[in-house]
Amino acid sequence: MIHQGEKLRQLRIKLYLSGAEMAKRMGIAQQTLSRAYKQPELARKMIKNVCKTFGVSESYFDEMLNDLTLLNEKEQTYETNQTVNRADRCCRKN
Repeated sequence: MIHQGEKLRQLRIKLYLSGAEMAKRMGIAQQTLSRAYKQPELARKMIKNVCKTFGVSESYFDEMLNDLTLLNEKEQTYETNQTVNRADRCCRKN
């Protein structure tokens, strides 16, 4: 399971930002940002700052919610594949 500090680091990479640039936009020291990457759980103040600065939802940092979303996507893919397989079998019989 990915912790919140790692999610913060992944967000920085997705936004193609250096640590210095991300920290500058957030109005914090780069050392503070570097320490945050190692934190399993970020302070609410840090999460709110990230969300406000980069326009992401607080749910981005909610690991359980992200795991459930991924699980739902996998289940939907499985159900779609099952439906397609049934349709293929039905058509092949005729």
